[in-house]
Amino acid sequence: MKTPLQRLGGLACALALAFSPALTEASDSSATAQDKVIRIGLFDTFEPEFWPHTLGPTLEVLRARHPRLKIEVEELPVGNTVALKERELSFFVSSAVRYWAAHLDYGASAVAVRTPEYTTDPTKSIAGLIVTRADDDRIRGIRDLRNRTVAVAATAQTSEYLAFLGLLRKAGLEEKSLAEVKPAGWRHPGVASALLAGSVDAGILRLCELERLEREGVIPAGALRAVDAVTDPVSGCWHSTPLYPGIVLASMPGTPPAIVTSFASTLYTMPAVNGQKWFLGSDFTEADELSRTLALGSYAWLQEWSVPALWRRFSTEILLAGALLLALLWHIARVNRLVYTRTASLREAIDTMRELDRAAKESRAELSALERAGVIHQLSGLIAHELKQPLGAIANYCTGLRFHLKNAGKPDVPLIESVLDKIEGQAVSASETINFVRRYAKQSGDMPAAHSDLAQVIRRAVATYRSASLEACGILVGEIPPEAPASIDPKGAELCVYNVLKNAAEASRRTTDARGPMVEIRLEPPAEGASLWSIVVSDNGPGADDETLEKLGRPMMSLKESGLGLGLMVVRNILEQNGGRIDFSRSPAGGLAVRLMIPGKTSNA
Repeated sequence: MKTPLQRLGGLACALALAFSPALTEASDSSATAQDKVIRIGLFDTFEPEFWPHTLGPTLEVLRARHPRLKIEVEELPVGNTVALKERELSFFVSSAVRYWAAHLDYGASAVAVRTPEYTTDPTKSIAGLIVTRADDDRIRGIRDLRNRTVAVAATAQTSEYLAFLGLLRKAGLEEKSLAEVKPAGWRHPGVASALLAGSVDAGILRLCELERLEREGVIPAGALRAVDAVTDPVSGCWHSTPLYPGIVLASMPGTPPAIVTSFASTLYTMPAVNGQKWFLGSDFTEADELSRTLALGSYAWLQEWSVPALWRRFSTEILLAGALLLALLWHIARVNRLVYTRTASLREAIDTMRELDRAAKESRAELSALERAGVIHQLSGLIAHELKQPLGAIANYCTGLRFHLKNAGKPDVPLIESVLDKIEGQAVSASETINFVRRYAKQSGDMPAAHSDLAQVIRRAVATYRSASLEACGILVGEIPPEAPASIDPKGAELCVYNVLKNAAEASRRTTDARGPMVEIRLEPPAEGASLWSIVVSDNGPGADDETLEKLGRPMMSLKESGLGLGLMVVRNILEQNGGRIDFSRSPAGGLAVRLMIPGKTSNA
């Protein structure tokens, strides 16, 4: 069965065959007298067989298919990408790494990649294989090459040798970590012969070269051993380095698209020569990674640290850094001034907290008097439930602020302002709770007429719980109308919703539901002909039996192991004093559903 890459290649070749003559005619007919010269640069070090086995047949086919074009070939200095631009080339031939440098520098585009017969993937057709003698146990991994002599076909930076250097770099070694790199020559089988003769410790072979030497009987099977190698599933050959694309024929920007297309169709449709065929290749990720690792081409700046080189490449960044430094110095001076200014605000906030503490002490005195009147069992629960959260939050914020001021080298003014805002909000919440408790304690009958927006009440209660809770619990807020006017004190309503929401969250943490703790809160408008809004809070906790449901809301009755039931009792009393009521039922999720029914605001209120 053909792979997707093979099917894509077949389709490309079929299209190229269909349109090749037309494209050739278009490119020839549209060319002027000056356009008929096509220059192809050779921009790399190639193995000797490249010239008769690849370049010669390719030029022969290109010239035969394009008789009206004068195709010239010239060799360029290896690694000098500037020459590509200076010579006004139309195309160039190079290794994948050299091509990638030209692609990044000048926008060159790959037209075709030479693909050997042992693979069908042009982007994974070359690699390096580290080998040593099978009877030499000194080299078991690439790190063992330190201070060893290594043989290569040529000391020029060929694709296989560059891949090997990249592998060394990733292993924490450099080329200078080797004792010596000896060129064994391209003569068959140079590297293998040097190894078997004992003149070197290790060698670098090309992909499938070891298998070919053993298959042809040039070296005894098993005489050489691969080091840190894996098997390529396509070719079945060993390789130590990553797989890279082969030789690339690329076009330079400015080359007429018709000529590029015509050349591509010619290369894709020409027959294989000595097992080599031109194919479409588009993935140069490994070539980019190797260029970055070895600081080649556009990544050369990674190893240039001289002052002129830094200024030449990073002058804009250096100027920006200088500007940022000046801005930072100005900011430090400004922060120091603000710290002095904000200190006064902090002292004022501390004085406010002390005043709140004094008010809390007065409230405790009032509660002592109420205890003698027989209602302390309600108010103690209310205080415990409602003042614990804001005062605890204030204490936490103060502790965090002291820690920041003590340990931070430079106080973070925005952070301090944010903490002060939160302390102020919690202080206001505590103050509102105290005021509500005072009003609640002084009333012997129904509460005076008050008005609130239940939609805002629900949002504040949910936000308060989320900011105070340290344990995860999903709260689903159902559809809430923009406004929900009701006849109830807003603080009393918020205390009721917060108490019920907190109880539901605590119950849901004992759930066996796979979704985890879940609490849902929703607001239902008054039914037709009725005047009561319904705030429904349901959870997926363990729930309760019928007898327990009937007793909920009474003193000393709670679903919590250590609970006294004071919270629900206070909620019931607040609602009843405002003309509402509370009901309990089973939730569809398996837990408890609490319904708070609150009178809506009348038209003449």
